Amino acid sequence: MPAFADNYIRMLQDERNAIVVDPGDAAPVFDAISRGPLQLAAILVTHHHADRTGGVAALREAATHESAPANLRFAQAVEPGNTASTRYTAQCEALGARGGPTLPLATVHRAPRQPFLRSREATVLQAVRAHAGLSARSG
Repeated sequence: MPAFADNYIRMLQDERNAIVVDPGDAAPVFDAISRGPLQLAAILVTHHHADRTGGVAALREAATHESAPANLRFAQAVEPGNTASTRYTAQCEALGARGGPTLPLATVHRAPRQPFLRSREATVLQAVRAHAGLSARSG
């Protein structure tokens, strides 16, 4: 898979599992995995340069467990009117219906739909206060 202007990420796969080599960027890996019913089984890094390791953290988080359904239920409970969360929920449901993984994207892409990444937003604060039985002035 092409990465950056002058690099590649290698992916070995069978019908269900994928192994990526030197994932400097997580986005191409997430894209490739989302196109088929693949699960990230392993990450191999040949040497410690940013163009080889930059995507490892996001990919390790994704490979650990399937967190999108639980996170989306939480996000919608906190902010039922969040359109980014609603759209992504529909995408994940469609992927799940096809047997595909709903791997989380890098943190920068999750922020608009994940309340725990936006704890200072008024709608998130309001939901937390309501859940805790606090007044609007508490906190």
